Amino acid sequence: MPLDRAQLHEFLLARGPYPLEAYEFLQQGLQHTVQRMHATQSVHANEPFRGGHITGQQLCFGLRDLAISQYGFLAPAVLAHWRVQRTGDFGTMVYTLIEAGLMSRNEQDRLEDFGNVYDFDEAFSPRELATSIGRG
Repeated sequence: MPLDRAQLHEFLLARGPYPLEAYEFLQQGLQHTVQRMHATQSVHANEPFRGGHITGQQLCFGLRDLAISQYGFLAPAVLAHWRVQRTGDFGTMVYTLIEAGLMSRNEQDRLEDFGNVYDFDEAFSPRELATSIGRG
């Protein structure tokens, strides 16, 4: 049985330090990344992206891009406010949502796939932010 918003909030609070807004951002990031992968595959191959499954690394990069797109130079502050300080935090959140039945995984997926995908200080440095925002 799916959890209602209040039950979900209680479930997430019991499992870690991340607020509900961080999980909502994670789900937006999943959609963003799947759509981006679909567009990339459609452009670079004769067949479309199938299934919507992405790797932990792909999701981490998609979340970085979405954070910069949505929050610009404030992206690192927003993530820090949500207690998200490294890519491993994204993995912890993903596996919490899997436990809640709100995300799925395949046999090859591992929590370790999210570890050290990139360094937050480098990925969200003023220079990287300016470069990414300038491309946007």
